[in-house]
Amino acid sequence: MALFPARVRKPATSESVSVPAGCEAVADALDGSGDLRVAVQELGRSAALEGAALDDVLDDLAATFRCRRELWDEPPFEIVRTLATAWADAALRYLHAVSCEDPLTGLASPAHVRTRISEIYREASREGVIGPPNFAFLVVDLNFEGSSVSPLDRVLSMVDLSDLIRKVYTGAEPIGQLSASRAVVVIRRDERVGDAVGVLLGLLHDWHHHRGGLPARLWIEGLPAAAGSAEALLDELAR
Repeated sequence: MALFPARVRKPATSESVSVPAGCEAVADALDGSGDLRVAVQELGRSAALEGAALDDVLDDLAATFRCRRELWDEPPFEIVRTLATAWADAALRYLHAVSCEDPLTGLASPAHVRTRISEIYREASREGVIGPPNFAFLVVDLNFEGSSVSPLDRVLSMVDLSDLIRKVYTGAEPIGQLSASRAVVVIRRDERVGDAVGVLLGLLHDWHHHRGGLPARLWIEGLPAAAGSAEALLDELAR
């Protein structure tokens, strides 16, 4: 059954010939010949796998609805969200297989962070460092409790968080995502730690109180003496 079946279709107009390429199934569903939600999901999935930008796919969706202007003014919010979620899910699944970074947030995968930790311990061993390396995990955790946010909204919040972190840590520090709400930065413990953390706290406070962002916790976990213990700590932080 097509979505919003209560709509009664009027005679087709000449605009019908202007359906964007790849959107034919969506146009057919608007005509009553299919499930609109399924057609939109497939449009988002296939567009992502073909490398199409989300903005372009949304433009095509809007153009398809305009081709049926006798029925629709603009795509309903639920349909836009369905397309965006399908596009994001397909993009994540594909690009995670070929990249160490999340394609939307730009945050490194836990596996990449683990690789960097191994390199730090190998470097410390070569340099004859006794005890734990002079590095730490800076952890930032978003609080989604009590907020009715969609999976897409969660991803967008992590995009914002990634941008904030990168305003402070602009060098080679690995910035990774440990869970749907938690990011980690592998930082060097030097005299600049306090200032950098203070700046990040200020940015998080401004984001939460003035720009509609989520409340966040921030803390530092020093690296233990052994590489295996560091990997276990990273696993614990990812839970």
